[in-house]
Parts: sequence; C-alpha cells; structure tokens
Amino acid sequence: MAKEKKRIGELLIDAGLIDKYQLTTAIGHQKQWGGRIVNILINMGLVDEKTVVSILEKQLGIKSISLEDTKISQKTLDKVKHDIAEKYCIMPIDLDNNKLSVAMSDPTDLQAIDELSFILGLNIEPLLASESGIRKAIAEHYTGAHTQEGHTI
Repeated sequence: MAKEKKRIGELLIDAGLIDKYQLTTAIGHQKQWGGRIVNILINMGLVDEKTVVSILEKQLGIKSISLEDTKISQKTLDKVKHDIAEKYCIMPIDLDNNKLSVAMSDPTDLQAIDELSFILGLNIEPLLASESGIRKAIAEHYTGAHTQEGHTI
C-alpha cells in the first residue's frame, strides 16, 4: 500500500513546532478568512518561515533552495508566465528536457503540482523555498522590481 503524504500542518506537529490545538485553530482561521496554513501559523507567531523551510526539508527529503543567488535562464522563465508564477507562488528554476524544476513554499501541494504539469505540459520537480524568497524572485525576474527586506520598490 502506498504511503499517504502528510500535509504541512501534520509535519509541523511531528516536528514538535506546533500542537494539534494550534493547528485546529489555524484551520478554523483558514476556513473563515482563507489563506495558507503556514502563513496563518507564521502570522500567529507560532513558527517562523526559516524554521518551517528547514523542518520541511528534513521531513520531506526535498532539497531547499535559496533564490537570492540562483541564476535562472530566460528560456526557463519564459516557460512560466508571470500570472501563473503569482497564482501558484512558484519560481521556475531549471528546464531539463521535459522536466521543470520549480521553487515552491509547499511542495506537498500535489494539486498545484498536477495543475502546473497540465497547464505547462511539463513534468514538475518541486524544490522547497521560502514564500517570501519566491515572491521577491518573482518581482525581480518578472517585473524587474528590486526589493529591500521583502518590500517591492
């Protein structure tokens, strides 16, 4: 039988960063107001982005990437339109034949990976990155905006 993939909230519980009550509270907030669980937990002050990336890298065995010094070819950028990168909060990193490596803050989101694969007509290899790093890279690579401390200028 195939092993079921755990969701981010469950992984954070397993790592001892949050408890079930805190996850339930965050899920309640998500149902009422929307948003991603990790962002809600960060805004609640229960976890920080850097720790989440580190824990997920260990728990999932998915390589994390810092986008600050990553060189991305124009050919790779051209495979993903700006609106798709924004919608899915992804950054294309490398294109190798029919496989596109993308940085994403939630590599457990199989629905997003499947949708991207269908939209782009490519196999998707998820890499882990912080959401703030992805948003900064999207701004720099797609709009040419440079950022200071995560704020678009």
